Amino acid sequence: MSEIDLSKLETFIDKKALRKFRDNGMISGATTRGTAENEDVYFQHTESRNGYYIKAIDNVIYYMDKINKICKTDYKPFNYYGDKSSDTVIIAMGSVCECIKEVVDDLNKKGKKVGLVTVHLYRPFSNSYLSSIIPSSVKKIAVLDRTKEAGSSGEPLYLDVVNALKDRDIKIIGGRYGLSSKNTTPAMIKSVYDNLSGDMKSNFTIGINDDVTNLSLDIDNSYRLDNNNYEMLIYGYGSDGMVSTSKDILRIIGDNTKKYVPRSFHMIPRRVVVLLEVLFEYEILLLRVVLMLNIPILL
Repeated sequence: MSEIDLSKLETFIDKKALRKFRDNGMISGATTRGTAENEDVYFQHTESRNGYYIKAIDNVIYYMDKINKICKTDYKPFNYYGDKSSDTVIIAMGSVCECIKEVVDDLNKKGKKVGLVTVHLYRPFSNSYLSSIIPSSVKKIAVLDRTKEAGSSGEPLYLDVVNALKDRDIKIIGGRYGLSSKNTTPAMIKSVYDNLSGDMKSNFTIGINDDVTNLSLDIDNSYRLDNNNYEMLIYGYGSDGMVSTSKDILRIIGDNTKKYVPRSFHMIPRRVVVLLEVLFEYEILLLRVVLMLNIPILL
């Protein structure tokens, strides 16, 4: 991972157009433009913006191509990853896609035909571009949203995908993951592919055990990726310095080896911390009593 040279990106900016845009702001010099519109023109003006959003898709692709040449990347509004003749696909966006890619590689090595569509341009949403990159062999799709749209028939990305692919013979289901940074593991991603090959439960969840509405998928916790990764779990009490120590450990490993060291910190709610502190004080008191009474301690 390396930082982009911003001086190379600066050449992409049309300085005159940027100045014109800024000068057209509501507060520009001594000019203040009207801040309200009546019903006779508001609707028309709102709809007149449609053309700009349509053009924005091609503009984003144009600049993505330019950045790809500089960074040696291949970013598009939607990127397909996996078997070119896959029959089941997950559509998602964000960091979870890196986890999904590892599962895709593992399952395809074992004879499966699965894939992933990574969303890089969510708004404006391009129906035609999404449809064009999905292999014709795909019959089932699971869309993962990292949000909860209470009361809706589905989450935003799921509904967009259903609308975009409504003319294709593909069964589409939706599910939720990662709310409040809930961890998402390879075993959970595998359960999504298993669901596509099985019951096709929609409106599902992964990452929790939903024993209220029973929407969570069954997880095979024995599933592991053969990637030789090492996982370390460090516990610490509040203000004991373990957070800083953990950061130092990761920085030393990252700076002095070729290893990739992601990290995640989870804080326990205060009332639980208080309970732990009480238990800790109780253990110290008990140890003092044992030492005072000269009771033998088995180690």
